[in-house]
Amino acid sequence: HNLAKSSVSDLLQVFVGPDHAKIADRNPYSLNSLDELVQTKVTFPSLQIELGLHNDTLKFSPNINGFLGTVTSVLSNFVDTVVSVPKLIAHPDFKQFTQPTVSGNYEYNDIGEGLDLATIIEDDESYSQITQQIKETLASAFKAATSFSNIFSPFVQMFTENKLLDVNELRESKEVPLSFFKDSITKYKHQITLMKSMPLYSQVGIIVIDSIKLKELLSPSPKLCLEEIQRLLPELAKAKNEELLSNLNSAMRTLTSTPTTVEEFVEYLEFLTHINDEQEELAYRFQMVTDMYHMMHEYQVSVPDEEHALYQTLKPVFEKLKEVVITSESN
Repeated sequence: HNLAKSSVSDLLQVFVGPDHAKIADRNPYSLNSLDELVQTKVTFPSLQIELGLHNDTLKFSPNINGFLGTVTSVLSNFVDTVVSVPKLIAHPDFKQFTQPTVSGNYEYNDIGEGLDLATIIEDDESYSQITQQIKETLASAFKAATSFSNIFSPFVQMFTENKLLDVNELRESKEVPLSFFKDSITKYKHQITLMKSMPLYSQVGIIVIDSIKLKELLSPSPKLCLEEIQRLLPELAKAKNEELLSNLNSAMRTLTSTPTTVEEFVEYLEFLTHINDEQEELAYRFQMVTDMYHMMHEYQVSVPDEEHALYQTLKPVFEKLKEVVITSESN
């Protein structure tokens, strides 16, 4: 009985000993390795738990129920170990002391097993108080760790929001505001910096939170999104540039041609009127393409040399078309 009680008392001291008081008074802090934990030079137990993501929700492994289940099993083993020791009252060597004799013969053959030690231990109030204190200490430690884990929520939010990025939808929509690309590139670059600040380990009371796998899962998210945006922007710019150049060159060929019949001359005048009406639209498209390439230069988005060379022909063609329109009208 006393051995079982002593064992649970020792277990309690593991969680609430003098060094625990030192660490419990500390504010939670982050670590980049377990070596840093050793360098704190404070001797105390640390329960290492892994922080992961399940259905976009932060989860501990093992969780509080897992730890309490293990502790309950340990406490049960204490009792089982004590109870497993054979009772001396039933040992043959003690038979002369435990069973009376009459004329040299044992009067009774069976004196029973005696008191149930397991029941005595479990009914002991002080034993029950100690076991309850152990469980409450663990529950309190997990509560503090759960509260601290909220610092990871912004990283999880970034991760879940980034999963909503649909590049194919953006590609199909065609008319994506340039402000979207600017905001996205700025946002993802900032997220990459923030992700680097995510700790690998965090000391919270007697618990060390291992967030290595969580960081490995979340960290690539903004980088992948940035790469998608940086691939899409040149692709859209190229398509707009090629389409505009095709329209401008086609208009140039028509306006620089010489009508040979009345019908061709009428078509020529109609096309000239059409191009005049389209001047504002063409200027808008020209500015859009120009802004896209300027933005890619400003934000250091890689553009293939051949695509950039093609873009450089846009302005001369656009300016030439305006000159041809003016000349055609004067004629």
